[in-house]
Amino acid sequence: MAGKSGLSRLFVTSDDPLEELGYPNRATLRLVLALHAIESLAQVVLIGSLVLVGLALPYGSLLVVVLAYALWNTGSWLALRRVVADADCSAALTLQLVVETLALTLLLYFTGGATNPFVSLFLVPMAVAALCLPLLRASVIALLAAIAYTALLFLFQPLAAQHVHDAAAFNFHVLGMWLNFLASGILLLVFIGLLARIARQRAARLNLLREQYLRDEQVVAMGGVAAGAAHSLATPLSTIGVVLDELAENPAQVDATLVETAREQLAVCRTRLAEVLQATHSGREGNTASPLREALEVLARQWHRMRPEVDLRVDNQLPERVVSLDPAVRHGILTLLDNAADANSQRGGNRVALCLSMQDDNLRVTVADEGGGPVPRLRAEAVRSSKPDGAGMGLLILRSNLDRLGGSLQFEADHRGTLALLLAPVLTTEPP
Repeated sequence: MAGKSGLSRLFVTSDDPLEELGYPNRATLRLVLALHAIESLAQVVLIGSLVLVGLALPYGSLLVVVLAYALWNTGSWLALRRVVADADCSAALTLQLVVETLALTLLLYFTGGATNPFVSLFLVPMAVAALCLPLLRASVIALLAAIAYTALLFLFQPLAAQHVHDAAAFNFHVLGMWLNFLASGILLLVFIGLLARIARQRAARLNLLREQYLRDEQVVAMGGVAAGAAHSLATPLSTIGVVLDELAENPAQVDATLVETAREQLAVCRTRLAEVLQATHSGREGNTASPLREALEVLARQWHRMRPEVDLRVDNQLPERVVSLDPAVRHGILTLLDNAADANSQRGGNRVALCLSMQDDNLRVTVADEGGGPVPRLRAEAVRSSKPDGAGMGLLILRSNLDRLGGSLQFEADHRGTLALLLAPVLTTEPP
């Protein structure tokens, strides 16, 4: 319709499913924790293998780091149960990557620092952060890894293999690079593949929710217009009933004026029903474009024919512009005019002033009565209103429709009665 609620923007998804990972959920966090569990297992296996080959290393310090990292991962798995499925896990994932980077830094410190062929494993948390985190958080992980790598250039405990013959040291380094390449390739391939699957599933779920929301929005729009139309039909149907009663009392003397009045009211009813059918079109494009100034003049004349006892003063300051105006706005103007006329009848007033103008891209409608107040109270629920003391069903429907369209409604005390101010957006279909 004319205004889009904030809720609708939640369901605007990207054509690229990987962009859905910008704010990771529980599934993404669970996948990262699984990756960390594999890393912990690999660390234990690697340390055991190094013990078997008899390589001299500070195994005590390495075991402390490996066990502490394993305990952290275990606690993280237990805490994962309390995370809601669609919750934003950016902060938790950032913390996990920080801990992973620090653990890797300590392991490399005790095993040769930057000379260790596994030092390129710093790319793993950086890749995960680049895929799953917003730019600022990903930059923090990248900066932390860069600082850790730089520090390991100067601060580390040399490997014993680095003190043997150059050829043996070179072979050791080459073998380590080969193992690092295989491990990193497998981890990234499996991880990114699973991550892309999660992203596609999440994008499909959001698209489904978006479709459901758009359907619900269309039904709500149709219901709002239908409620307004039903409310505005009360007066013409009542007039038709009075005419039929008079014709029934004098069937031999048919008054042409009464017949014409009945026909006019039937035309109004047909127009209201057509507007309800028109509201089945989703969005503002479903509204029929028409000259705004002329359309509202016709609306005021139609209402005045239904309430001829009212001294209606119209100040039409609208430009000659073709726009699409939601039918609910027309029903709202009729509601305000009816309320003003009813307020006058209870206070002995007669004049109703209607002022039409534009305020930016909004239609500005003011309706002033001589009812003497009090100012209607806009409530959140339907009430039984004895006009003019409170906001009844008509104002409740109008307020609901304006909330949907992005408009507003206000009341304030005037010098003779109450002044109603309605603002509603319009869609210009051709330049003024």
